[in-house]
Formats: sequence, C-alpha cells, structure tokens
Amino acid sequence: MNKRLLNISGPLQRILPFLRGRVPLDQEQVRRVLIVGSGSIPHIRKVIGAVHTRFPKARLVLMIWHSNQHLFYSNTGLDETIAYQGLHQAL
Repeated sequence: MNKRLLNISGPLQRILPFLRGRVPLDQEQVRRVLIVGSGSIPHIRKVIGAVHTRFPKARLVLMIWHSNQHLFYSNTGLDETIAYQGLHQAL
C-alpha cells in the first residue's frame, strides 16, 4: 500500500472505502465518476468501458495523461469529458 494513503485524513479518508470498492454502491444513483490515471490508449479504453458498464447513468470526467505524452480525449458519448495535460506532474 502507498504510504501516502496511510497518512490521509478528513473527507478523503471517509470516502476511501468507496474508491477501493469495499462498500457496495447503488450503481443507479451514481451520477458522476472521475477517472484519474495514465496509460496506453487500449488500457484507458478498457477502464472507461468498465466504469461505464458499472455506472451506466454516470457522466465520466477524465483526467488522463497519455503514455506517449499526448493528450487523450475520449469520445464516450457522455456529457462531460476533460483531459488534463499536467496530471503526471501533479501526483
């Protein structure tokens, strides 16, 4: 486990079990999902597909840094898609 995660407190600590999938969620009630990460285009597409399958009514907001240092914009057909170029530097 990342040592940084052990030292968190406040709101993030309260929602961490949800983020790790340990607490069941009503999938129909989830309206927005933030996807943060990096990787190859096939990997990112798999993640988007899995999240969209699990939360079919949610709008996906993406903060993605593509592995070859180009922005990745997903055409998910959903309302809101955002790519953030400097994500890897902020982590």
